[in-house]
Amino acid sequence: MSTRHLFALYVENLSDSVSTIPQQIRIEDAQLIVRITKVLRLRAGDECILFDRIHHAKSIIEVVEKKYIVLNLVDFEVNQPLKPRICVLLPLLKKNYLQEAIYGLVEVGVTEIRLIKTAKSHDKWFNEREFQRLQKIIIAAAEQSNHYIFPMIYEPRSFHEVIPEIAGLRFFLDPDGRDFGSVFNDLKKEKVSPTEISILVGPEGDLSAEEKEFVIQEDFISVRLTLTILRAYQAVILGAGMIRVAINY
Repeated sequence: MSTRHLFALYVENLSDSVSTIPQQIRIEDAQLIVRITKVLRLRAGDECILFDRIHHAKSIIEVVEKKYIVLNLVDFEVNQPLKPRICVLLPLLKKNYLQEAIYGLVEVGVTEIRLIKTAKSHDKWFNEREFQRLQKIIIAAAEQSNHYIFPMIYEPRSFHEVIPEIAGLRFFLDPDGRDFGSVFNDLKKEKVSPTEISILVGPEGDLSAEEKEFVIQEDFISVRLTLTILRAYQAVILGAGMIRVAINY
């Protein structure tokens, strides 16, 4: 179904509430009601998409009251994951930059985000409350981008613990790396068609010399995205988007 001009709203456990189509469902979540009526300004007769991580449904708003909204689900489909899977290894950046990075990574369709602690990463501000905030940012970005199977995010772990666990084709976004175009031209010539890709970016101030050496030992391909120097959060969003397109082209 086409969702080009429809707002999408995350409804936790939506799939458990649907048995047949068409079907009416009643929403009583106060925050969701505010978003529908005050933020998106939707009214009876308007269409939207409701989704959880398993299904998405085209819906028509039937009744709008202060304490509840009734919607009629007219179509119900299984979410299709984007291929290949893309895992991003994201250092703990400064607070606002980390939030920007995560929002953008959801928009470009990554599958998984693993937060990592590096020698130069900013981890003093991070706590459980902030981790929960990042999860809300992911949902907001999924709603904006119609990325229904939005990425899982994992709590920070040591750089040296996470790197050896990473599978598939691995890229390190590095201003000193090979030109992006030449790397992917070679991959196409070799007919490389990965099912899983991992992307690593350094923090503000870059990885340490020891960490870079470790990355080389772990067979990461160093890739330069532009002729200019990007901030970490910009590089990781741009890199994930470029790699997603290049692999599927």
